[in-house]
This record gives sequence, C-alpha cells and structure tokens, in this order.
Amino acid sequence: MIDDPELRSIFKIEFEENIQILNSELLRLESDVFNTDALTKLMRTAHSMKGGARMIGLIDVVTLAHFFEDMLGAVKKEGVELKRHDFDRMYRALDVIKSLVNEAVTGEIPNFNSAVVIDQIINGSGEQISTMNLKPTSCRMK
Repeated sequence: MIDDPELRSIFKIEFEENIQILNSELLRLESDVFNTDALTKLMRTAHSMKGGARMIGLIDVVTLAHFFEDMLGAVKKEGVELKRHDFDRMYRALDVIKSLVNEAVTGEIPNFNSAVVIDQIINGSGEQISTMNLKPTSCRMK
C-alpha cells in the first residue's frame, strides 16, 4: 500500500482516469481495429500509466502497461491486426491492473497470484485465464 495519503489520493485519481480511458478506447478499437485515434489514445495512456506505476514502484503494473504498449505498437508499426484473443488478453490485463491499483490504494490483497496471471496474459497462454483457486499474492512494489 502507498504510505503517503496525499500521494495515494493523487495516484488513485490518476489511475482511475487512465483505466477508464483504456477501457473506453479499447472498446472503440475493438469495434474498428483501424481506428487510429483510439490506438493513439491507448498508446499514450498506457505510456503514462507505465511511468506513474514506475514512480510508485508498482512493477507488475509497469509490466502490464508495457504489454499494452507492445500490443498496440505492433498494430501501429507493423500493421498487425488484433484478434479476439488479443482483446481478451488486454481486457484481462486491465482487470489485473485495476486489482493491483486497488491494492496499492487500499491494501486489499487480490485473490490471485499476479505473477502467474501476468505470465498467462503476456504469453497468451490459456484462453480462459482464471484467477480462481490461485494463491493470493500482493503486488510487487520496489
């Protein structure tokens, strides 16, 4: 949990906004995979999120934000077309980010092993990524 109450409040507000933007723009991109405006907003927001998480020391959030950048960068630079499974992975990453941010703000430990779930997301293993019956772990803070 973030110790400083003022920093915790600022972090919470910033990340709630970033999560909302990622979610809404991901929905836009999903409905039109060639929407360059949505792609640009997603990349910018993921980059901002990565920087904010790095400043706080939330390594798992940094990793997931970098995952977003890699996925979106492949679309922008290489013309890769995102498939259903790719969107599922990004939505799952967003869910995990929400849980890890909640832990940083409230101290409430997620009910899943973040290392296992992040590995599944990044490596695309297991189309149905489940957090049930996984050993709880706290987010890694540096």
